[in-house]
Amino acid sequence: MAALPSGTEIFIQGIMVAKKKAQETFLRSVLQNEGSSWTEFYKYVKRRKGNRESIPAIKDLIGRLVTDPVGKANSLKSYNASLFSCERNNPKFNQ
Repeated sequence: MAALPSGTEIFIQGIMVAKKKAQETFLRSVLQNEGSSWTEFYKYVKRRKGNRESIPAIKDLIGRLVTDPVGKANSLKSYNASLFSCERNNPKFNQ
């Protein structure tokens, strides 16, 4: 027999339902005023989307940990250049 949810679980479920209803109500009100409230709509989308632009720390070609954005960009650039270079030093494989 399954255990009944505790009071805390019921409370959390109630909060989640209330949050979803509030989001739906807000979105409905924004969409009803679509001509005058696009700014609010895009603010809502941006909040829901979150920040997905950050790249975690990476290791450069030497093995050092790089955390700053410019260093990560340079490290990725160097790595891609090493993969996609025009040099003909590729090993030959026997078939």
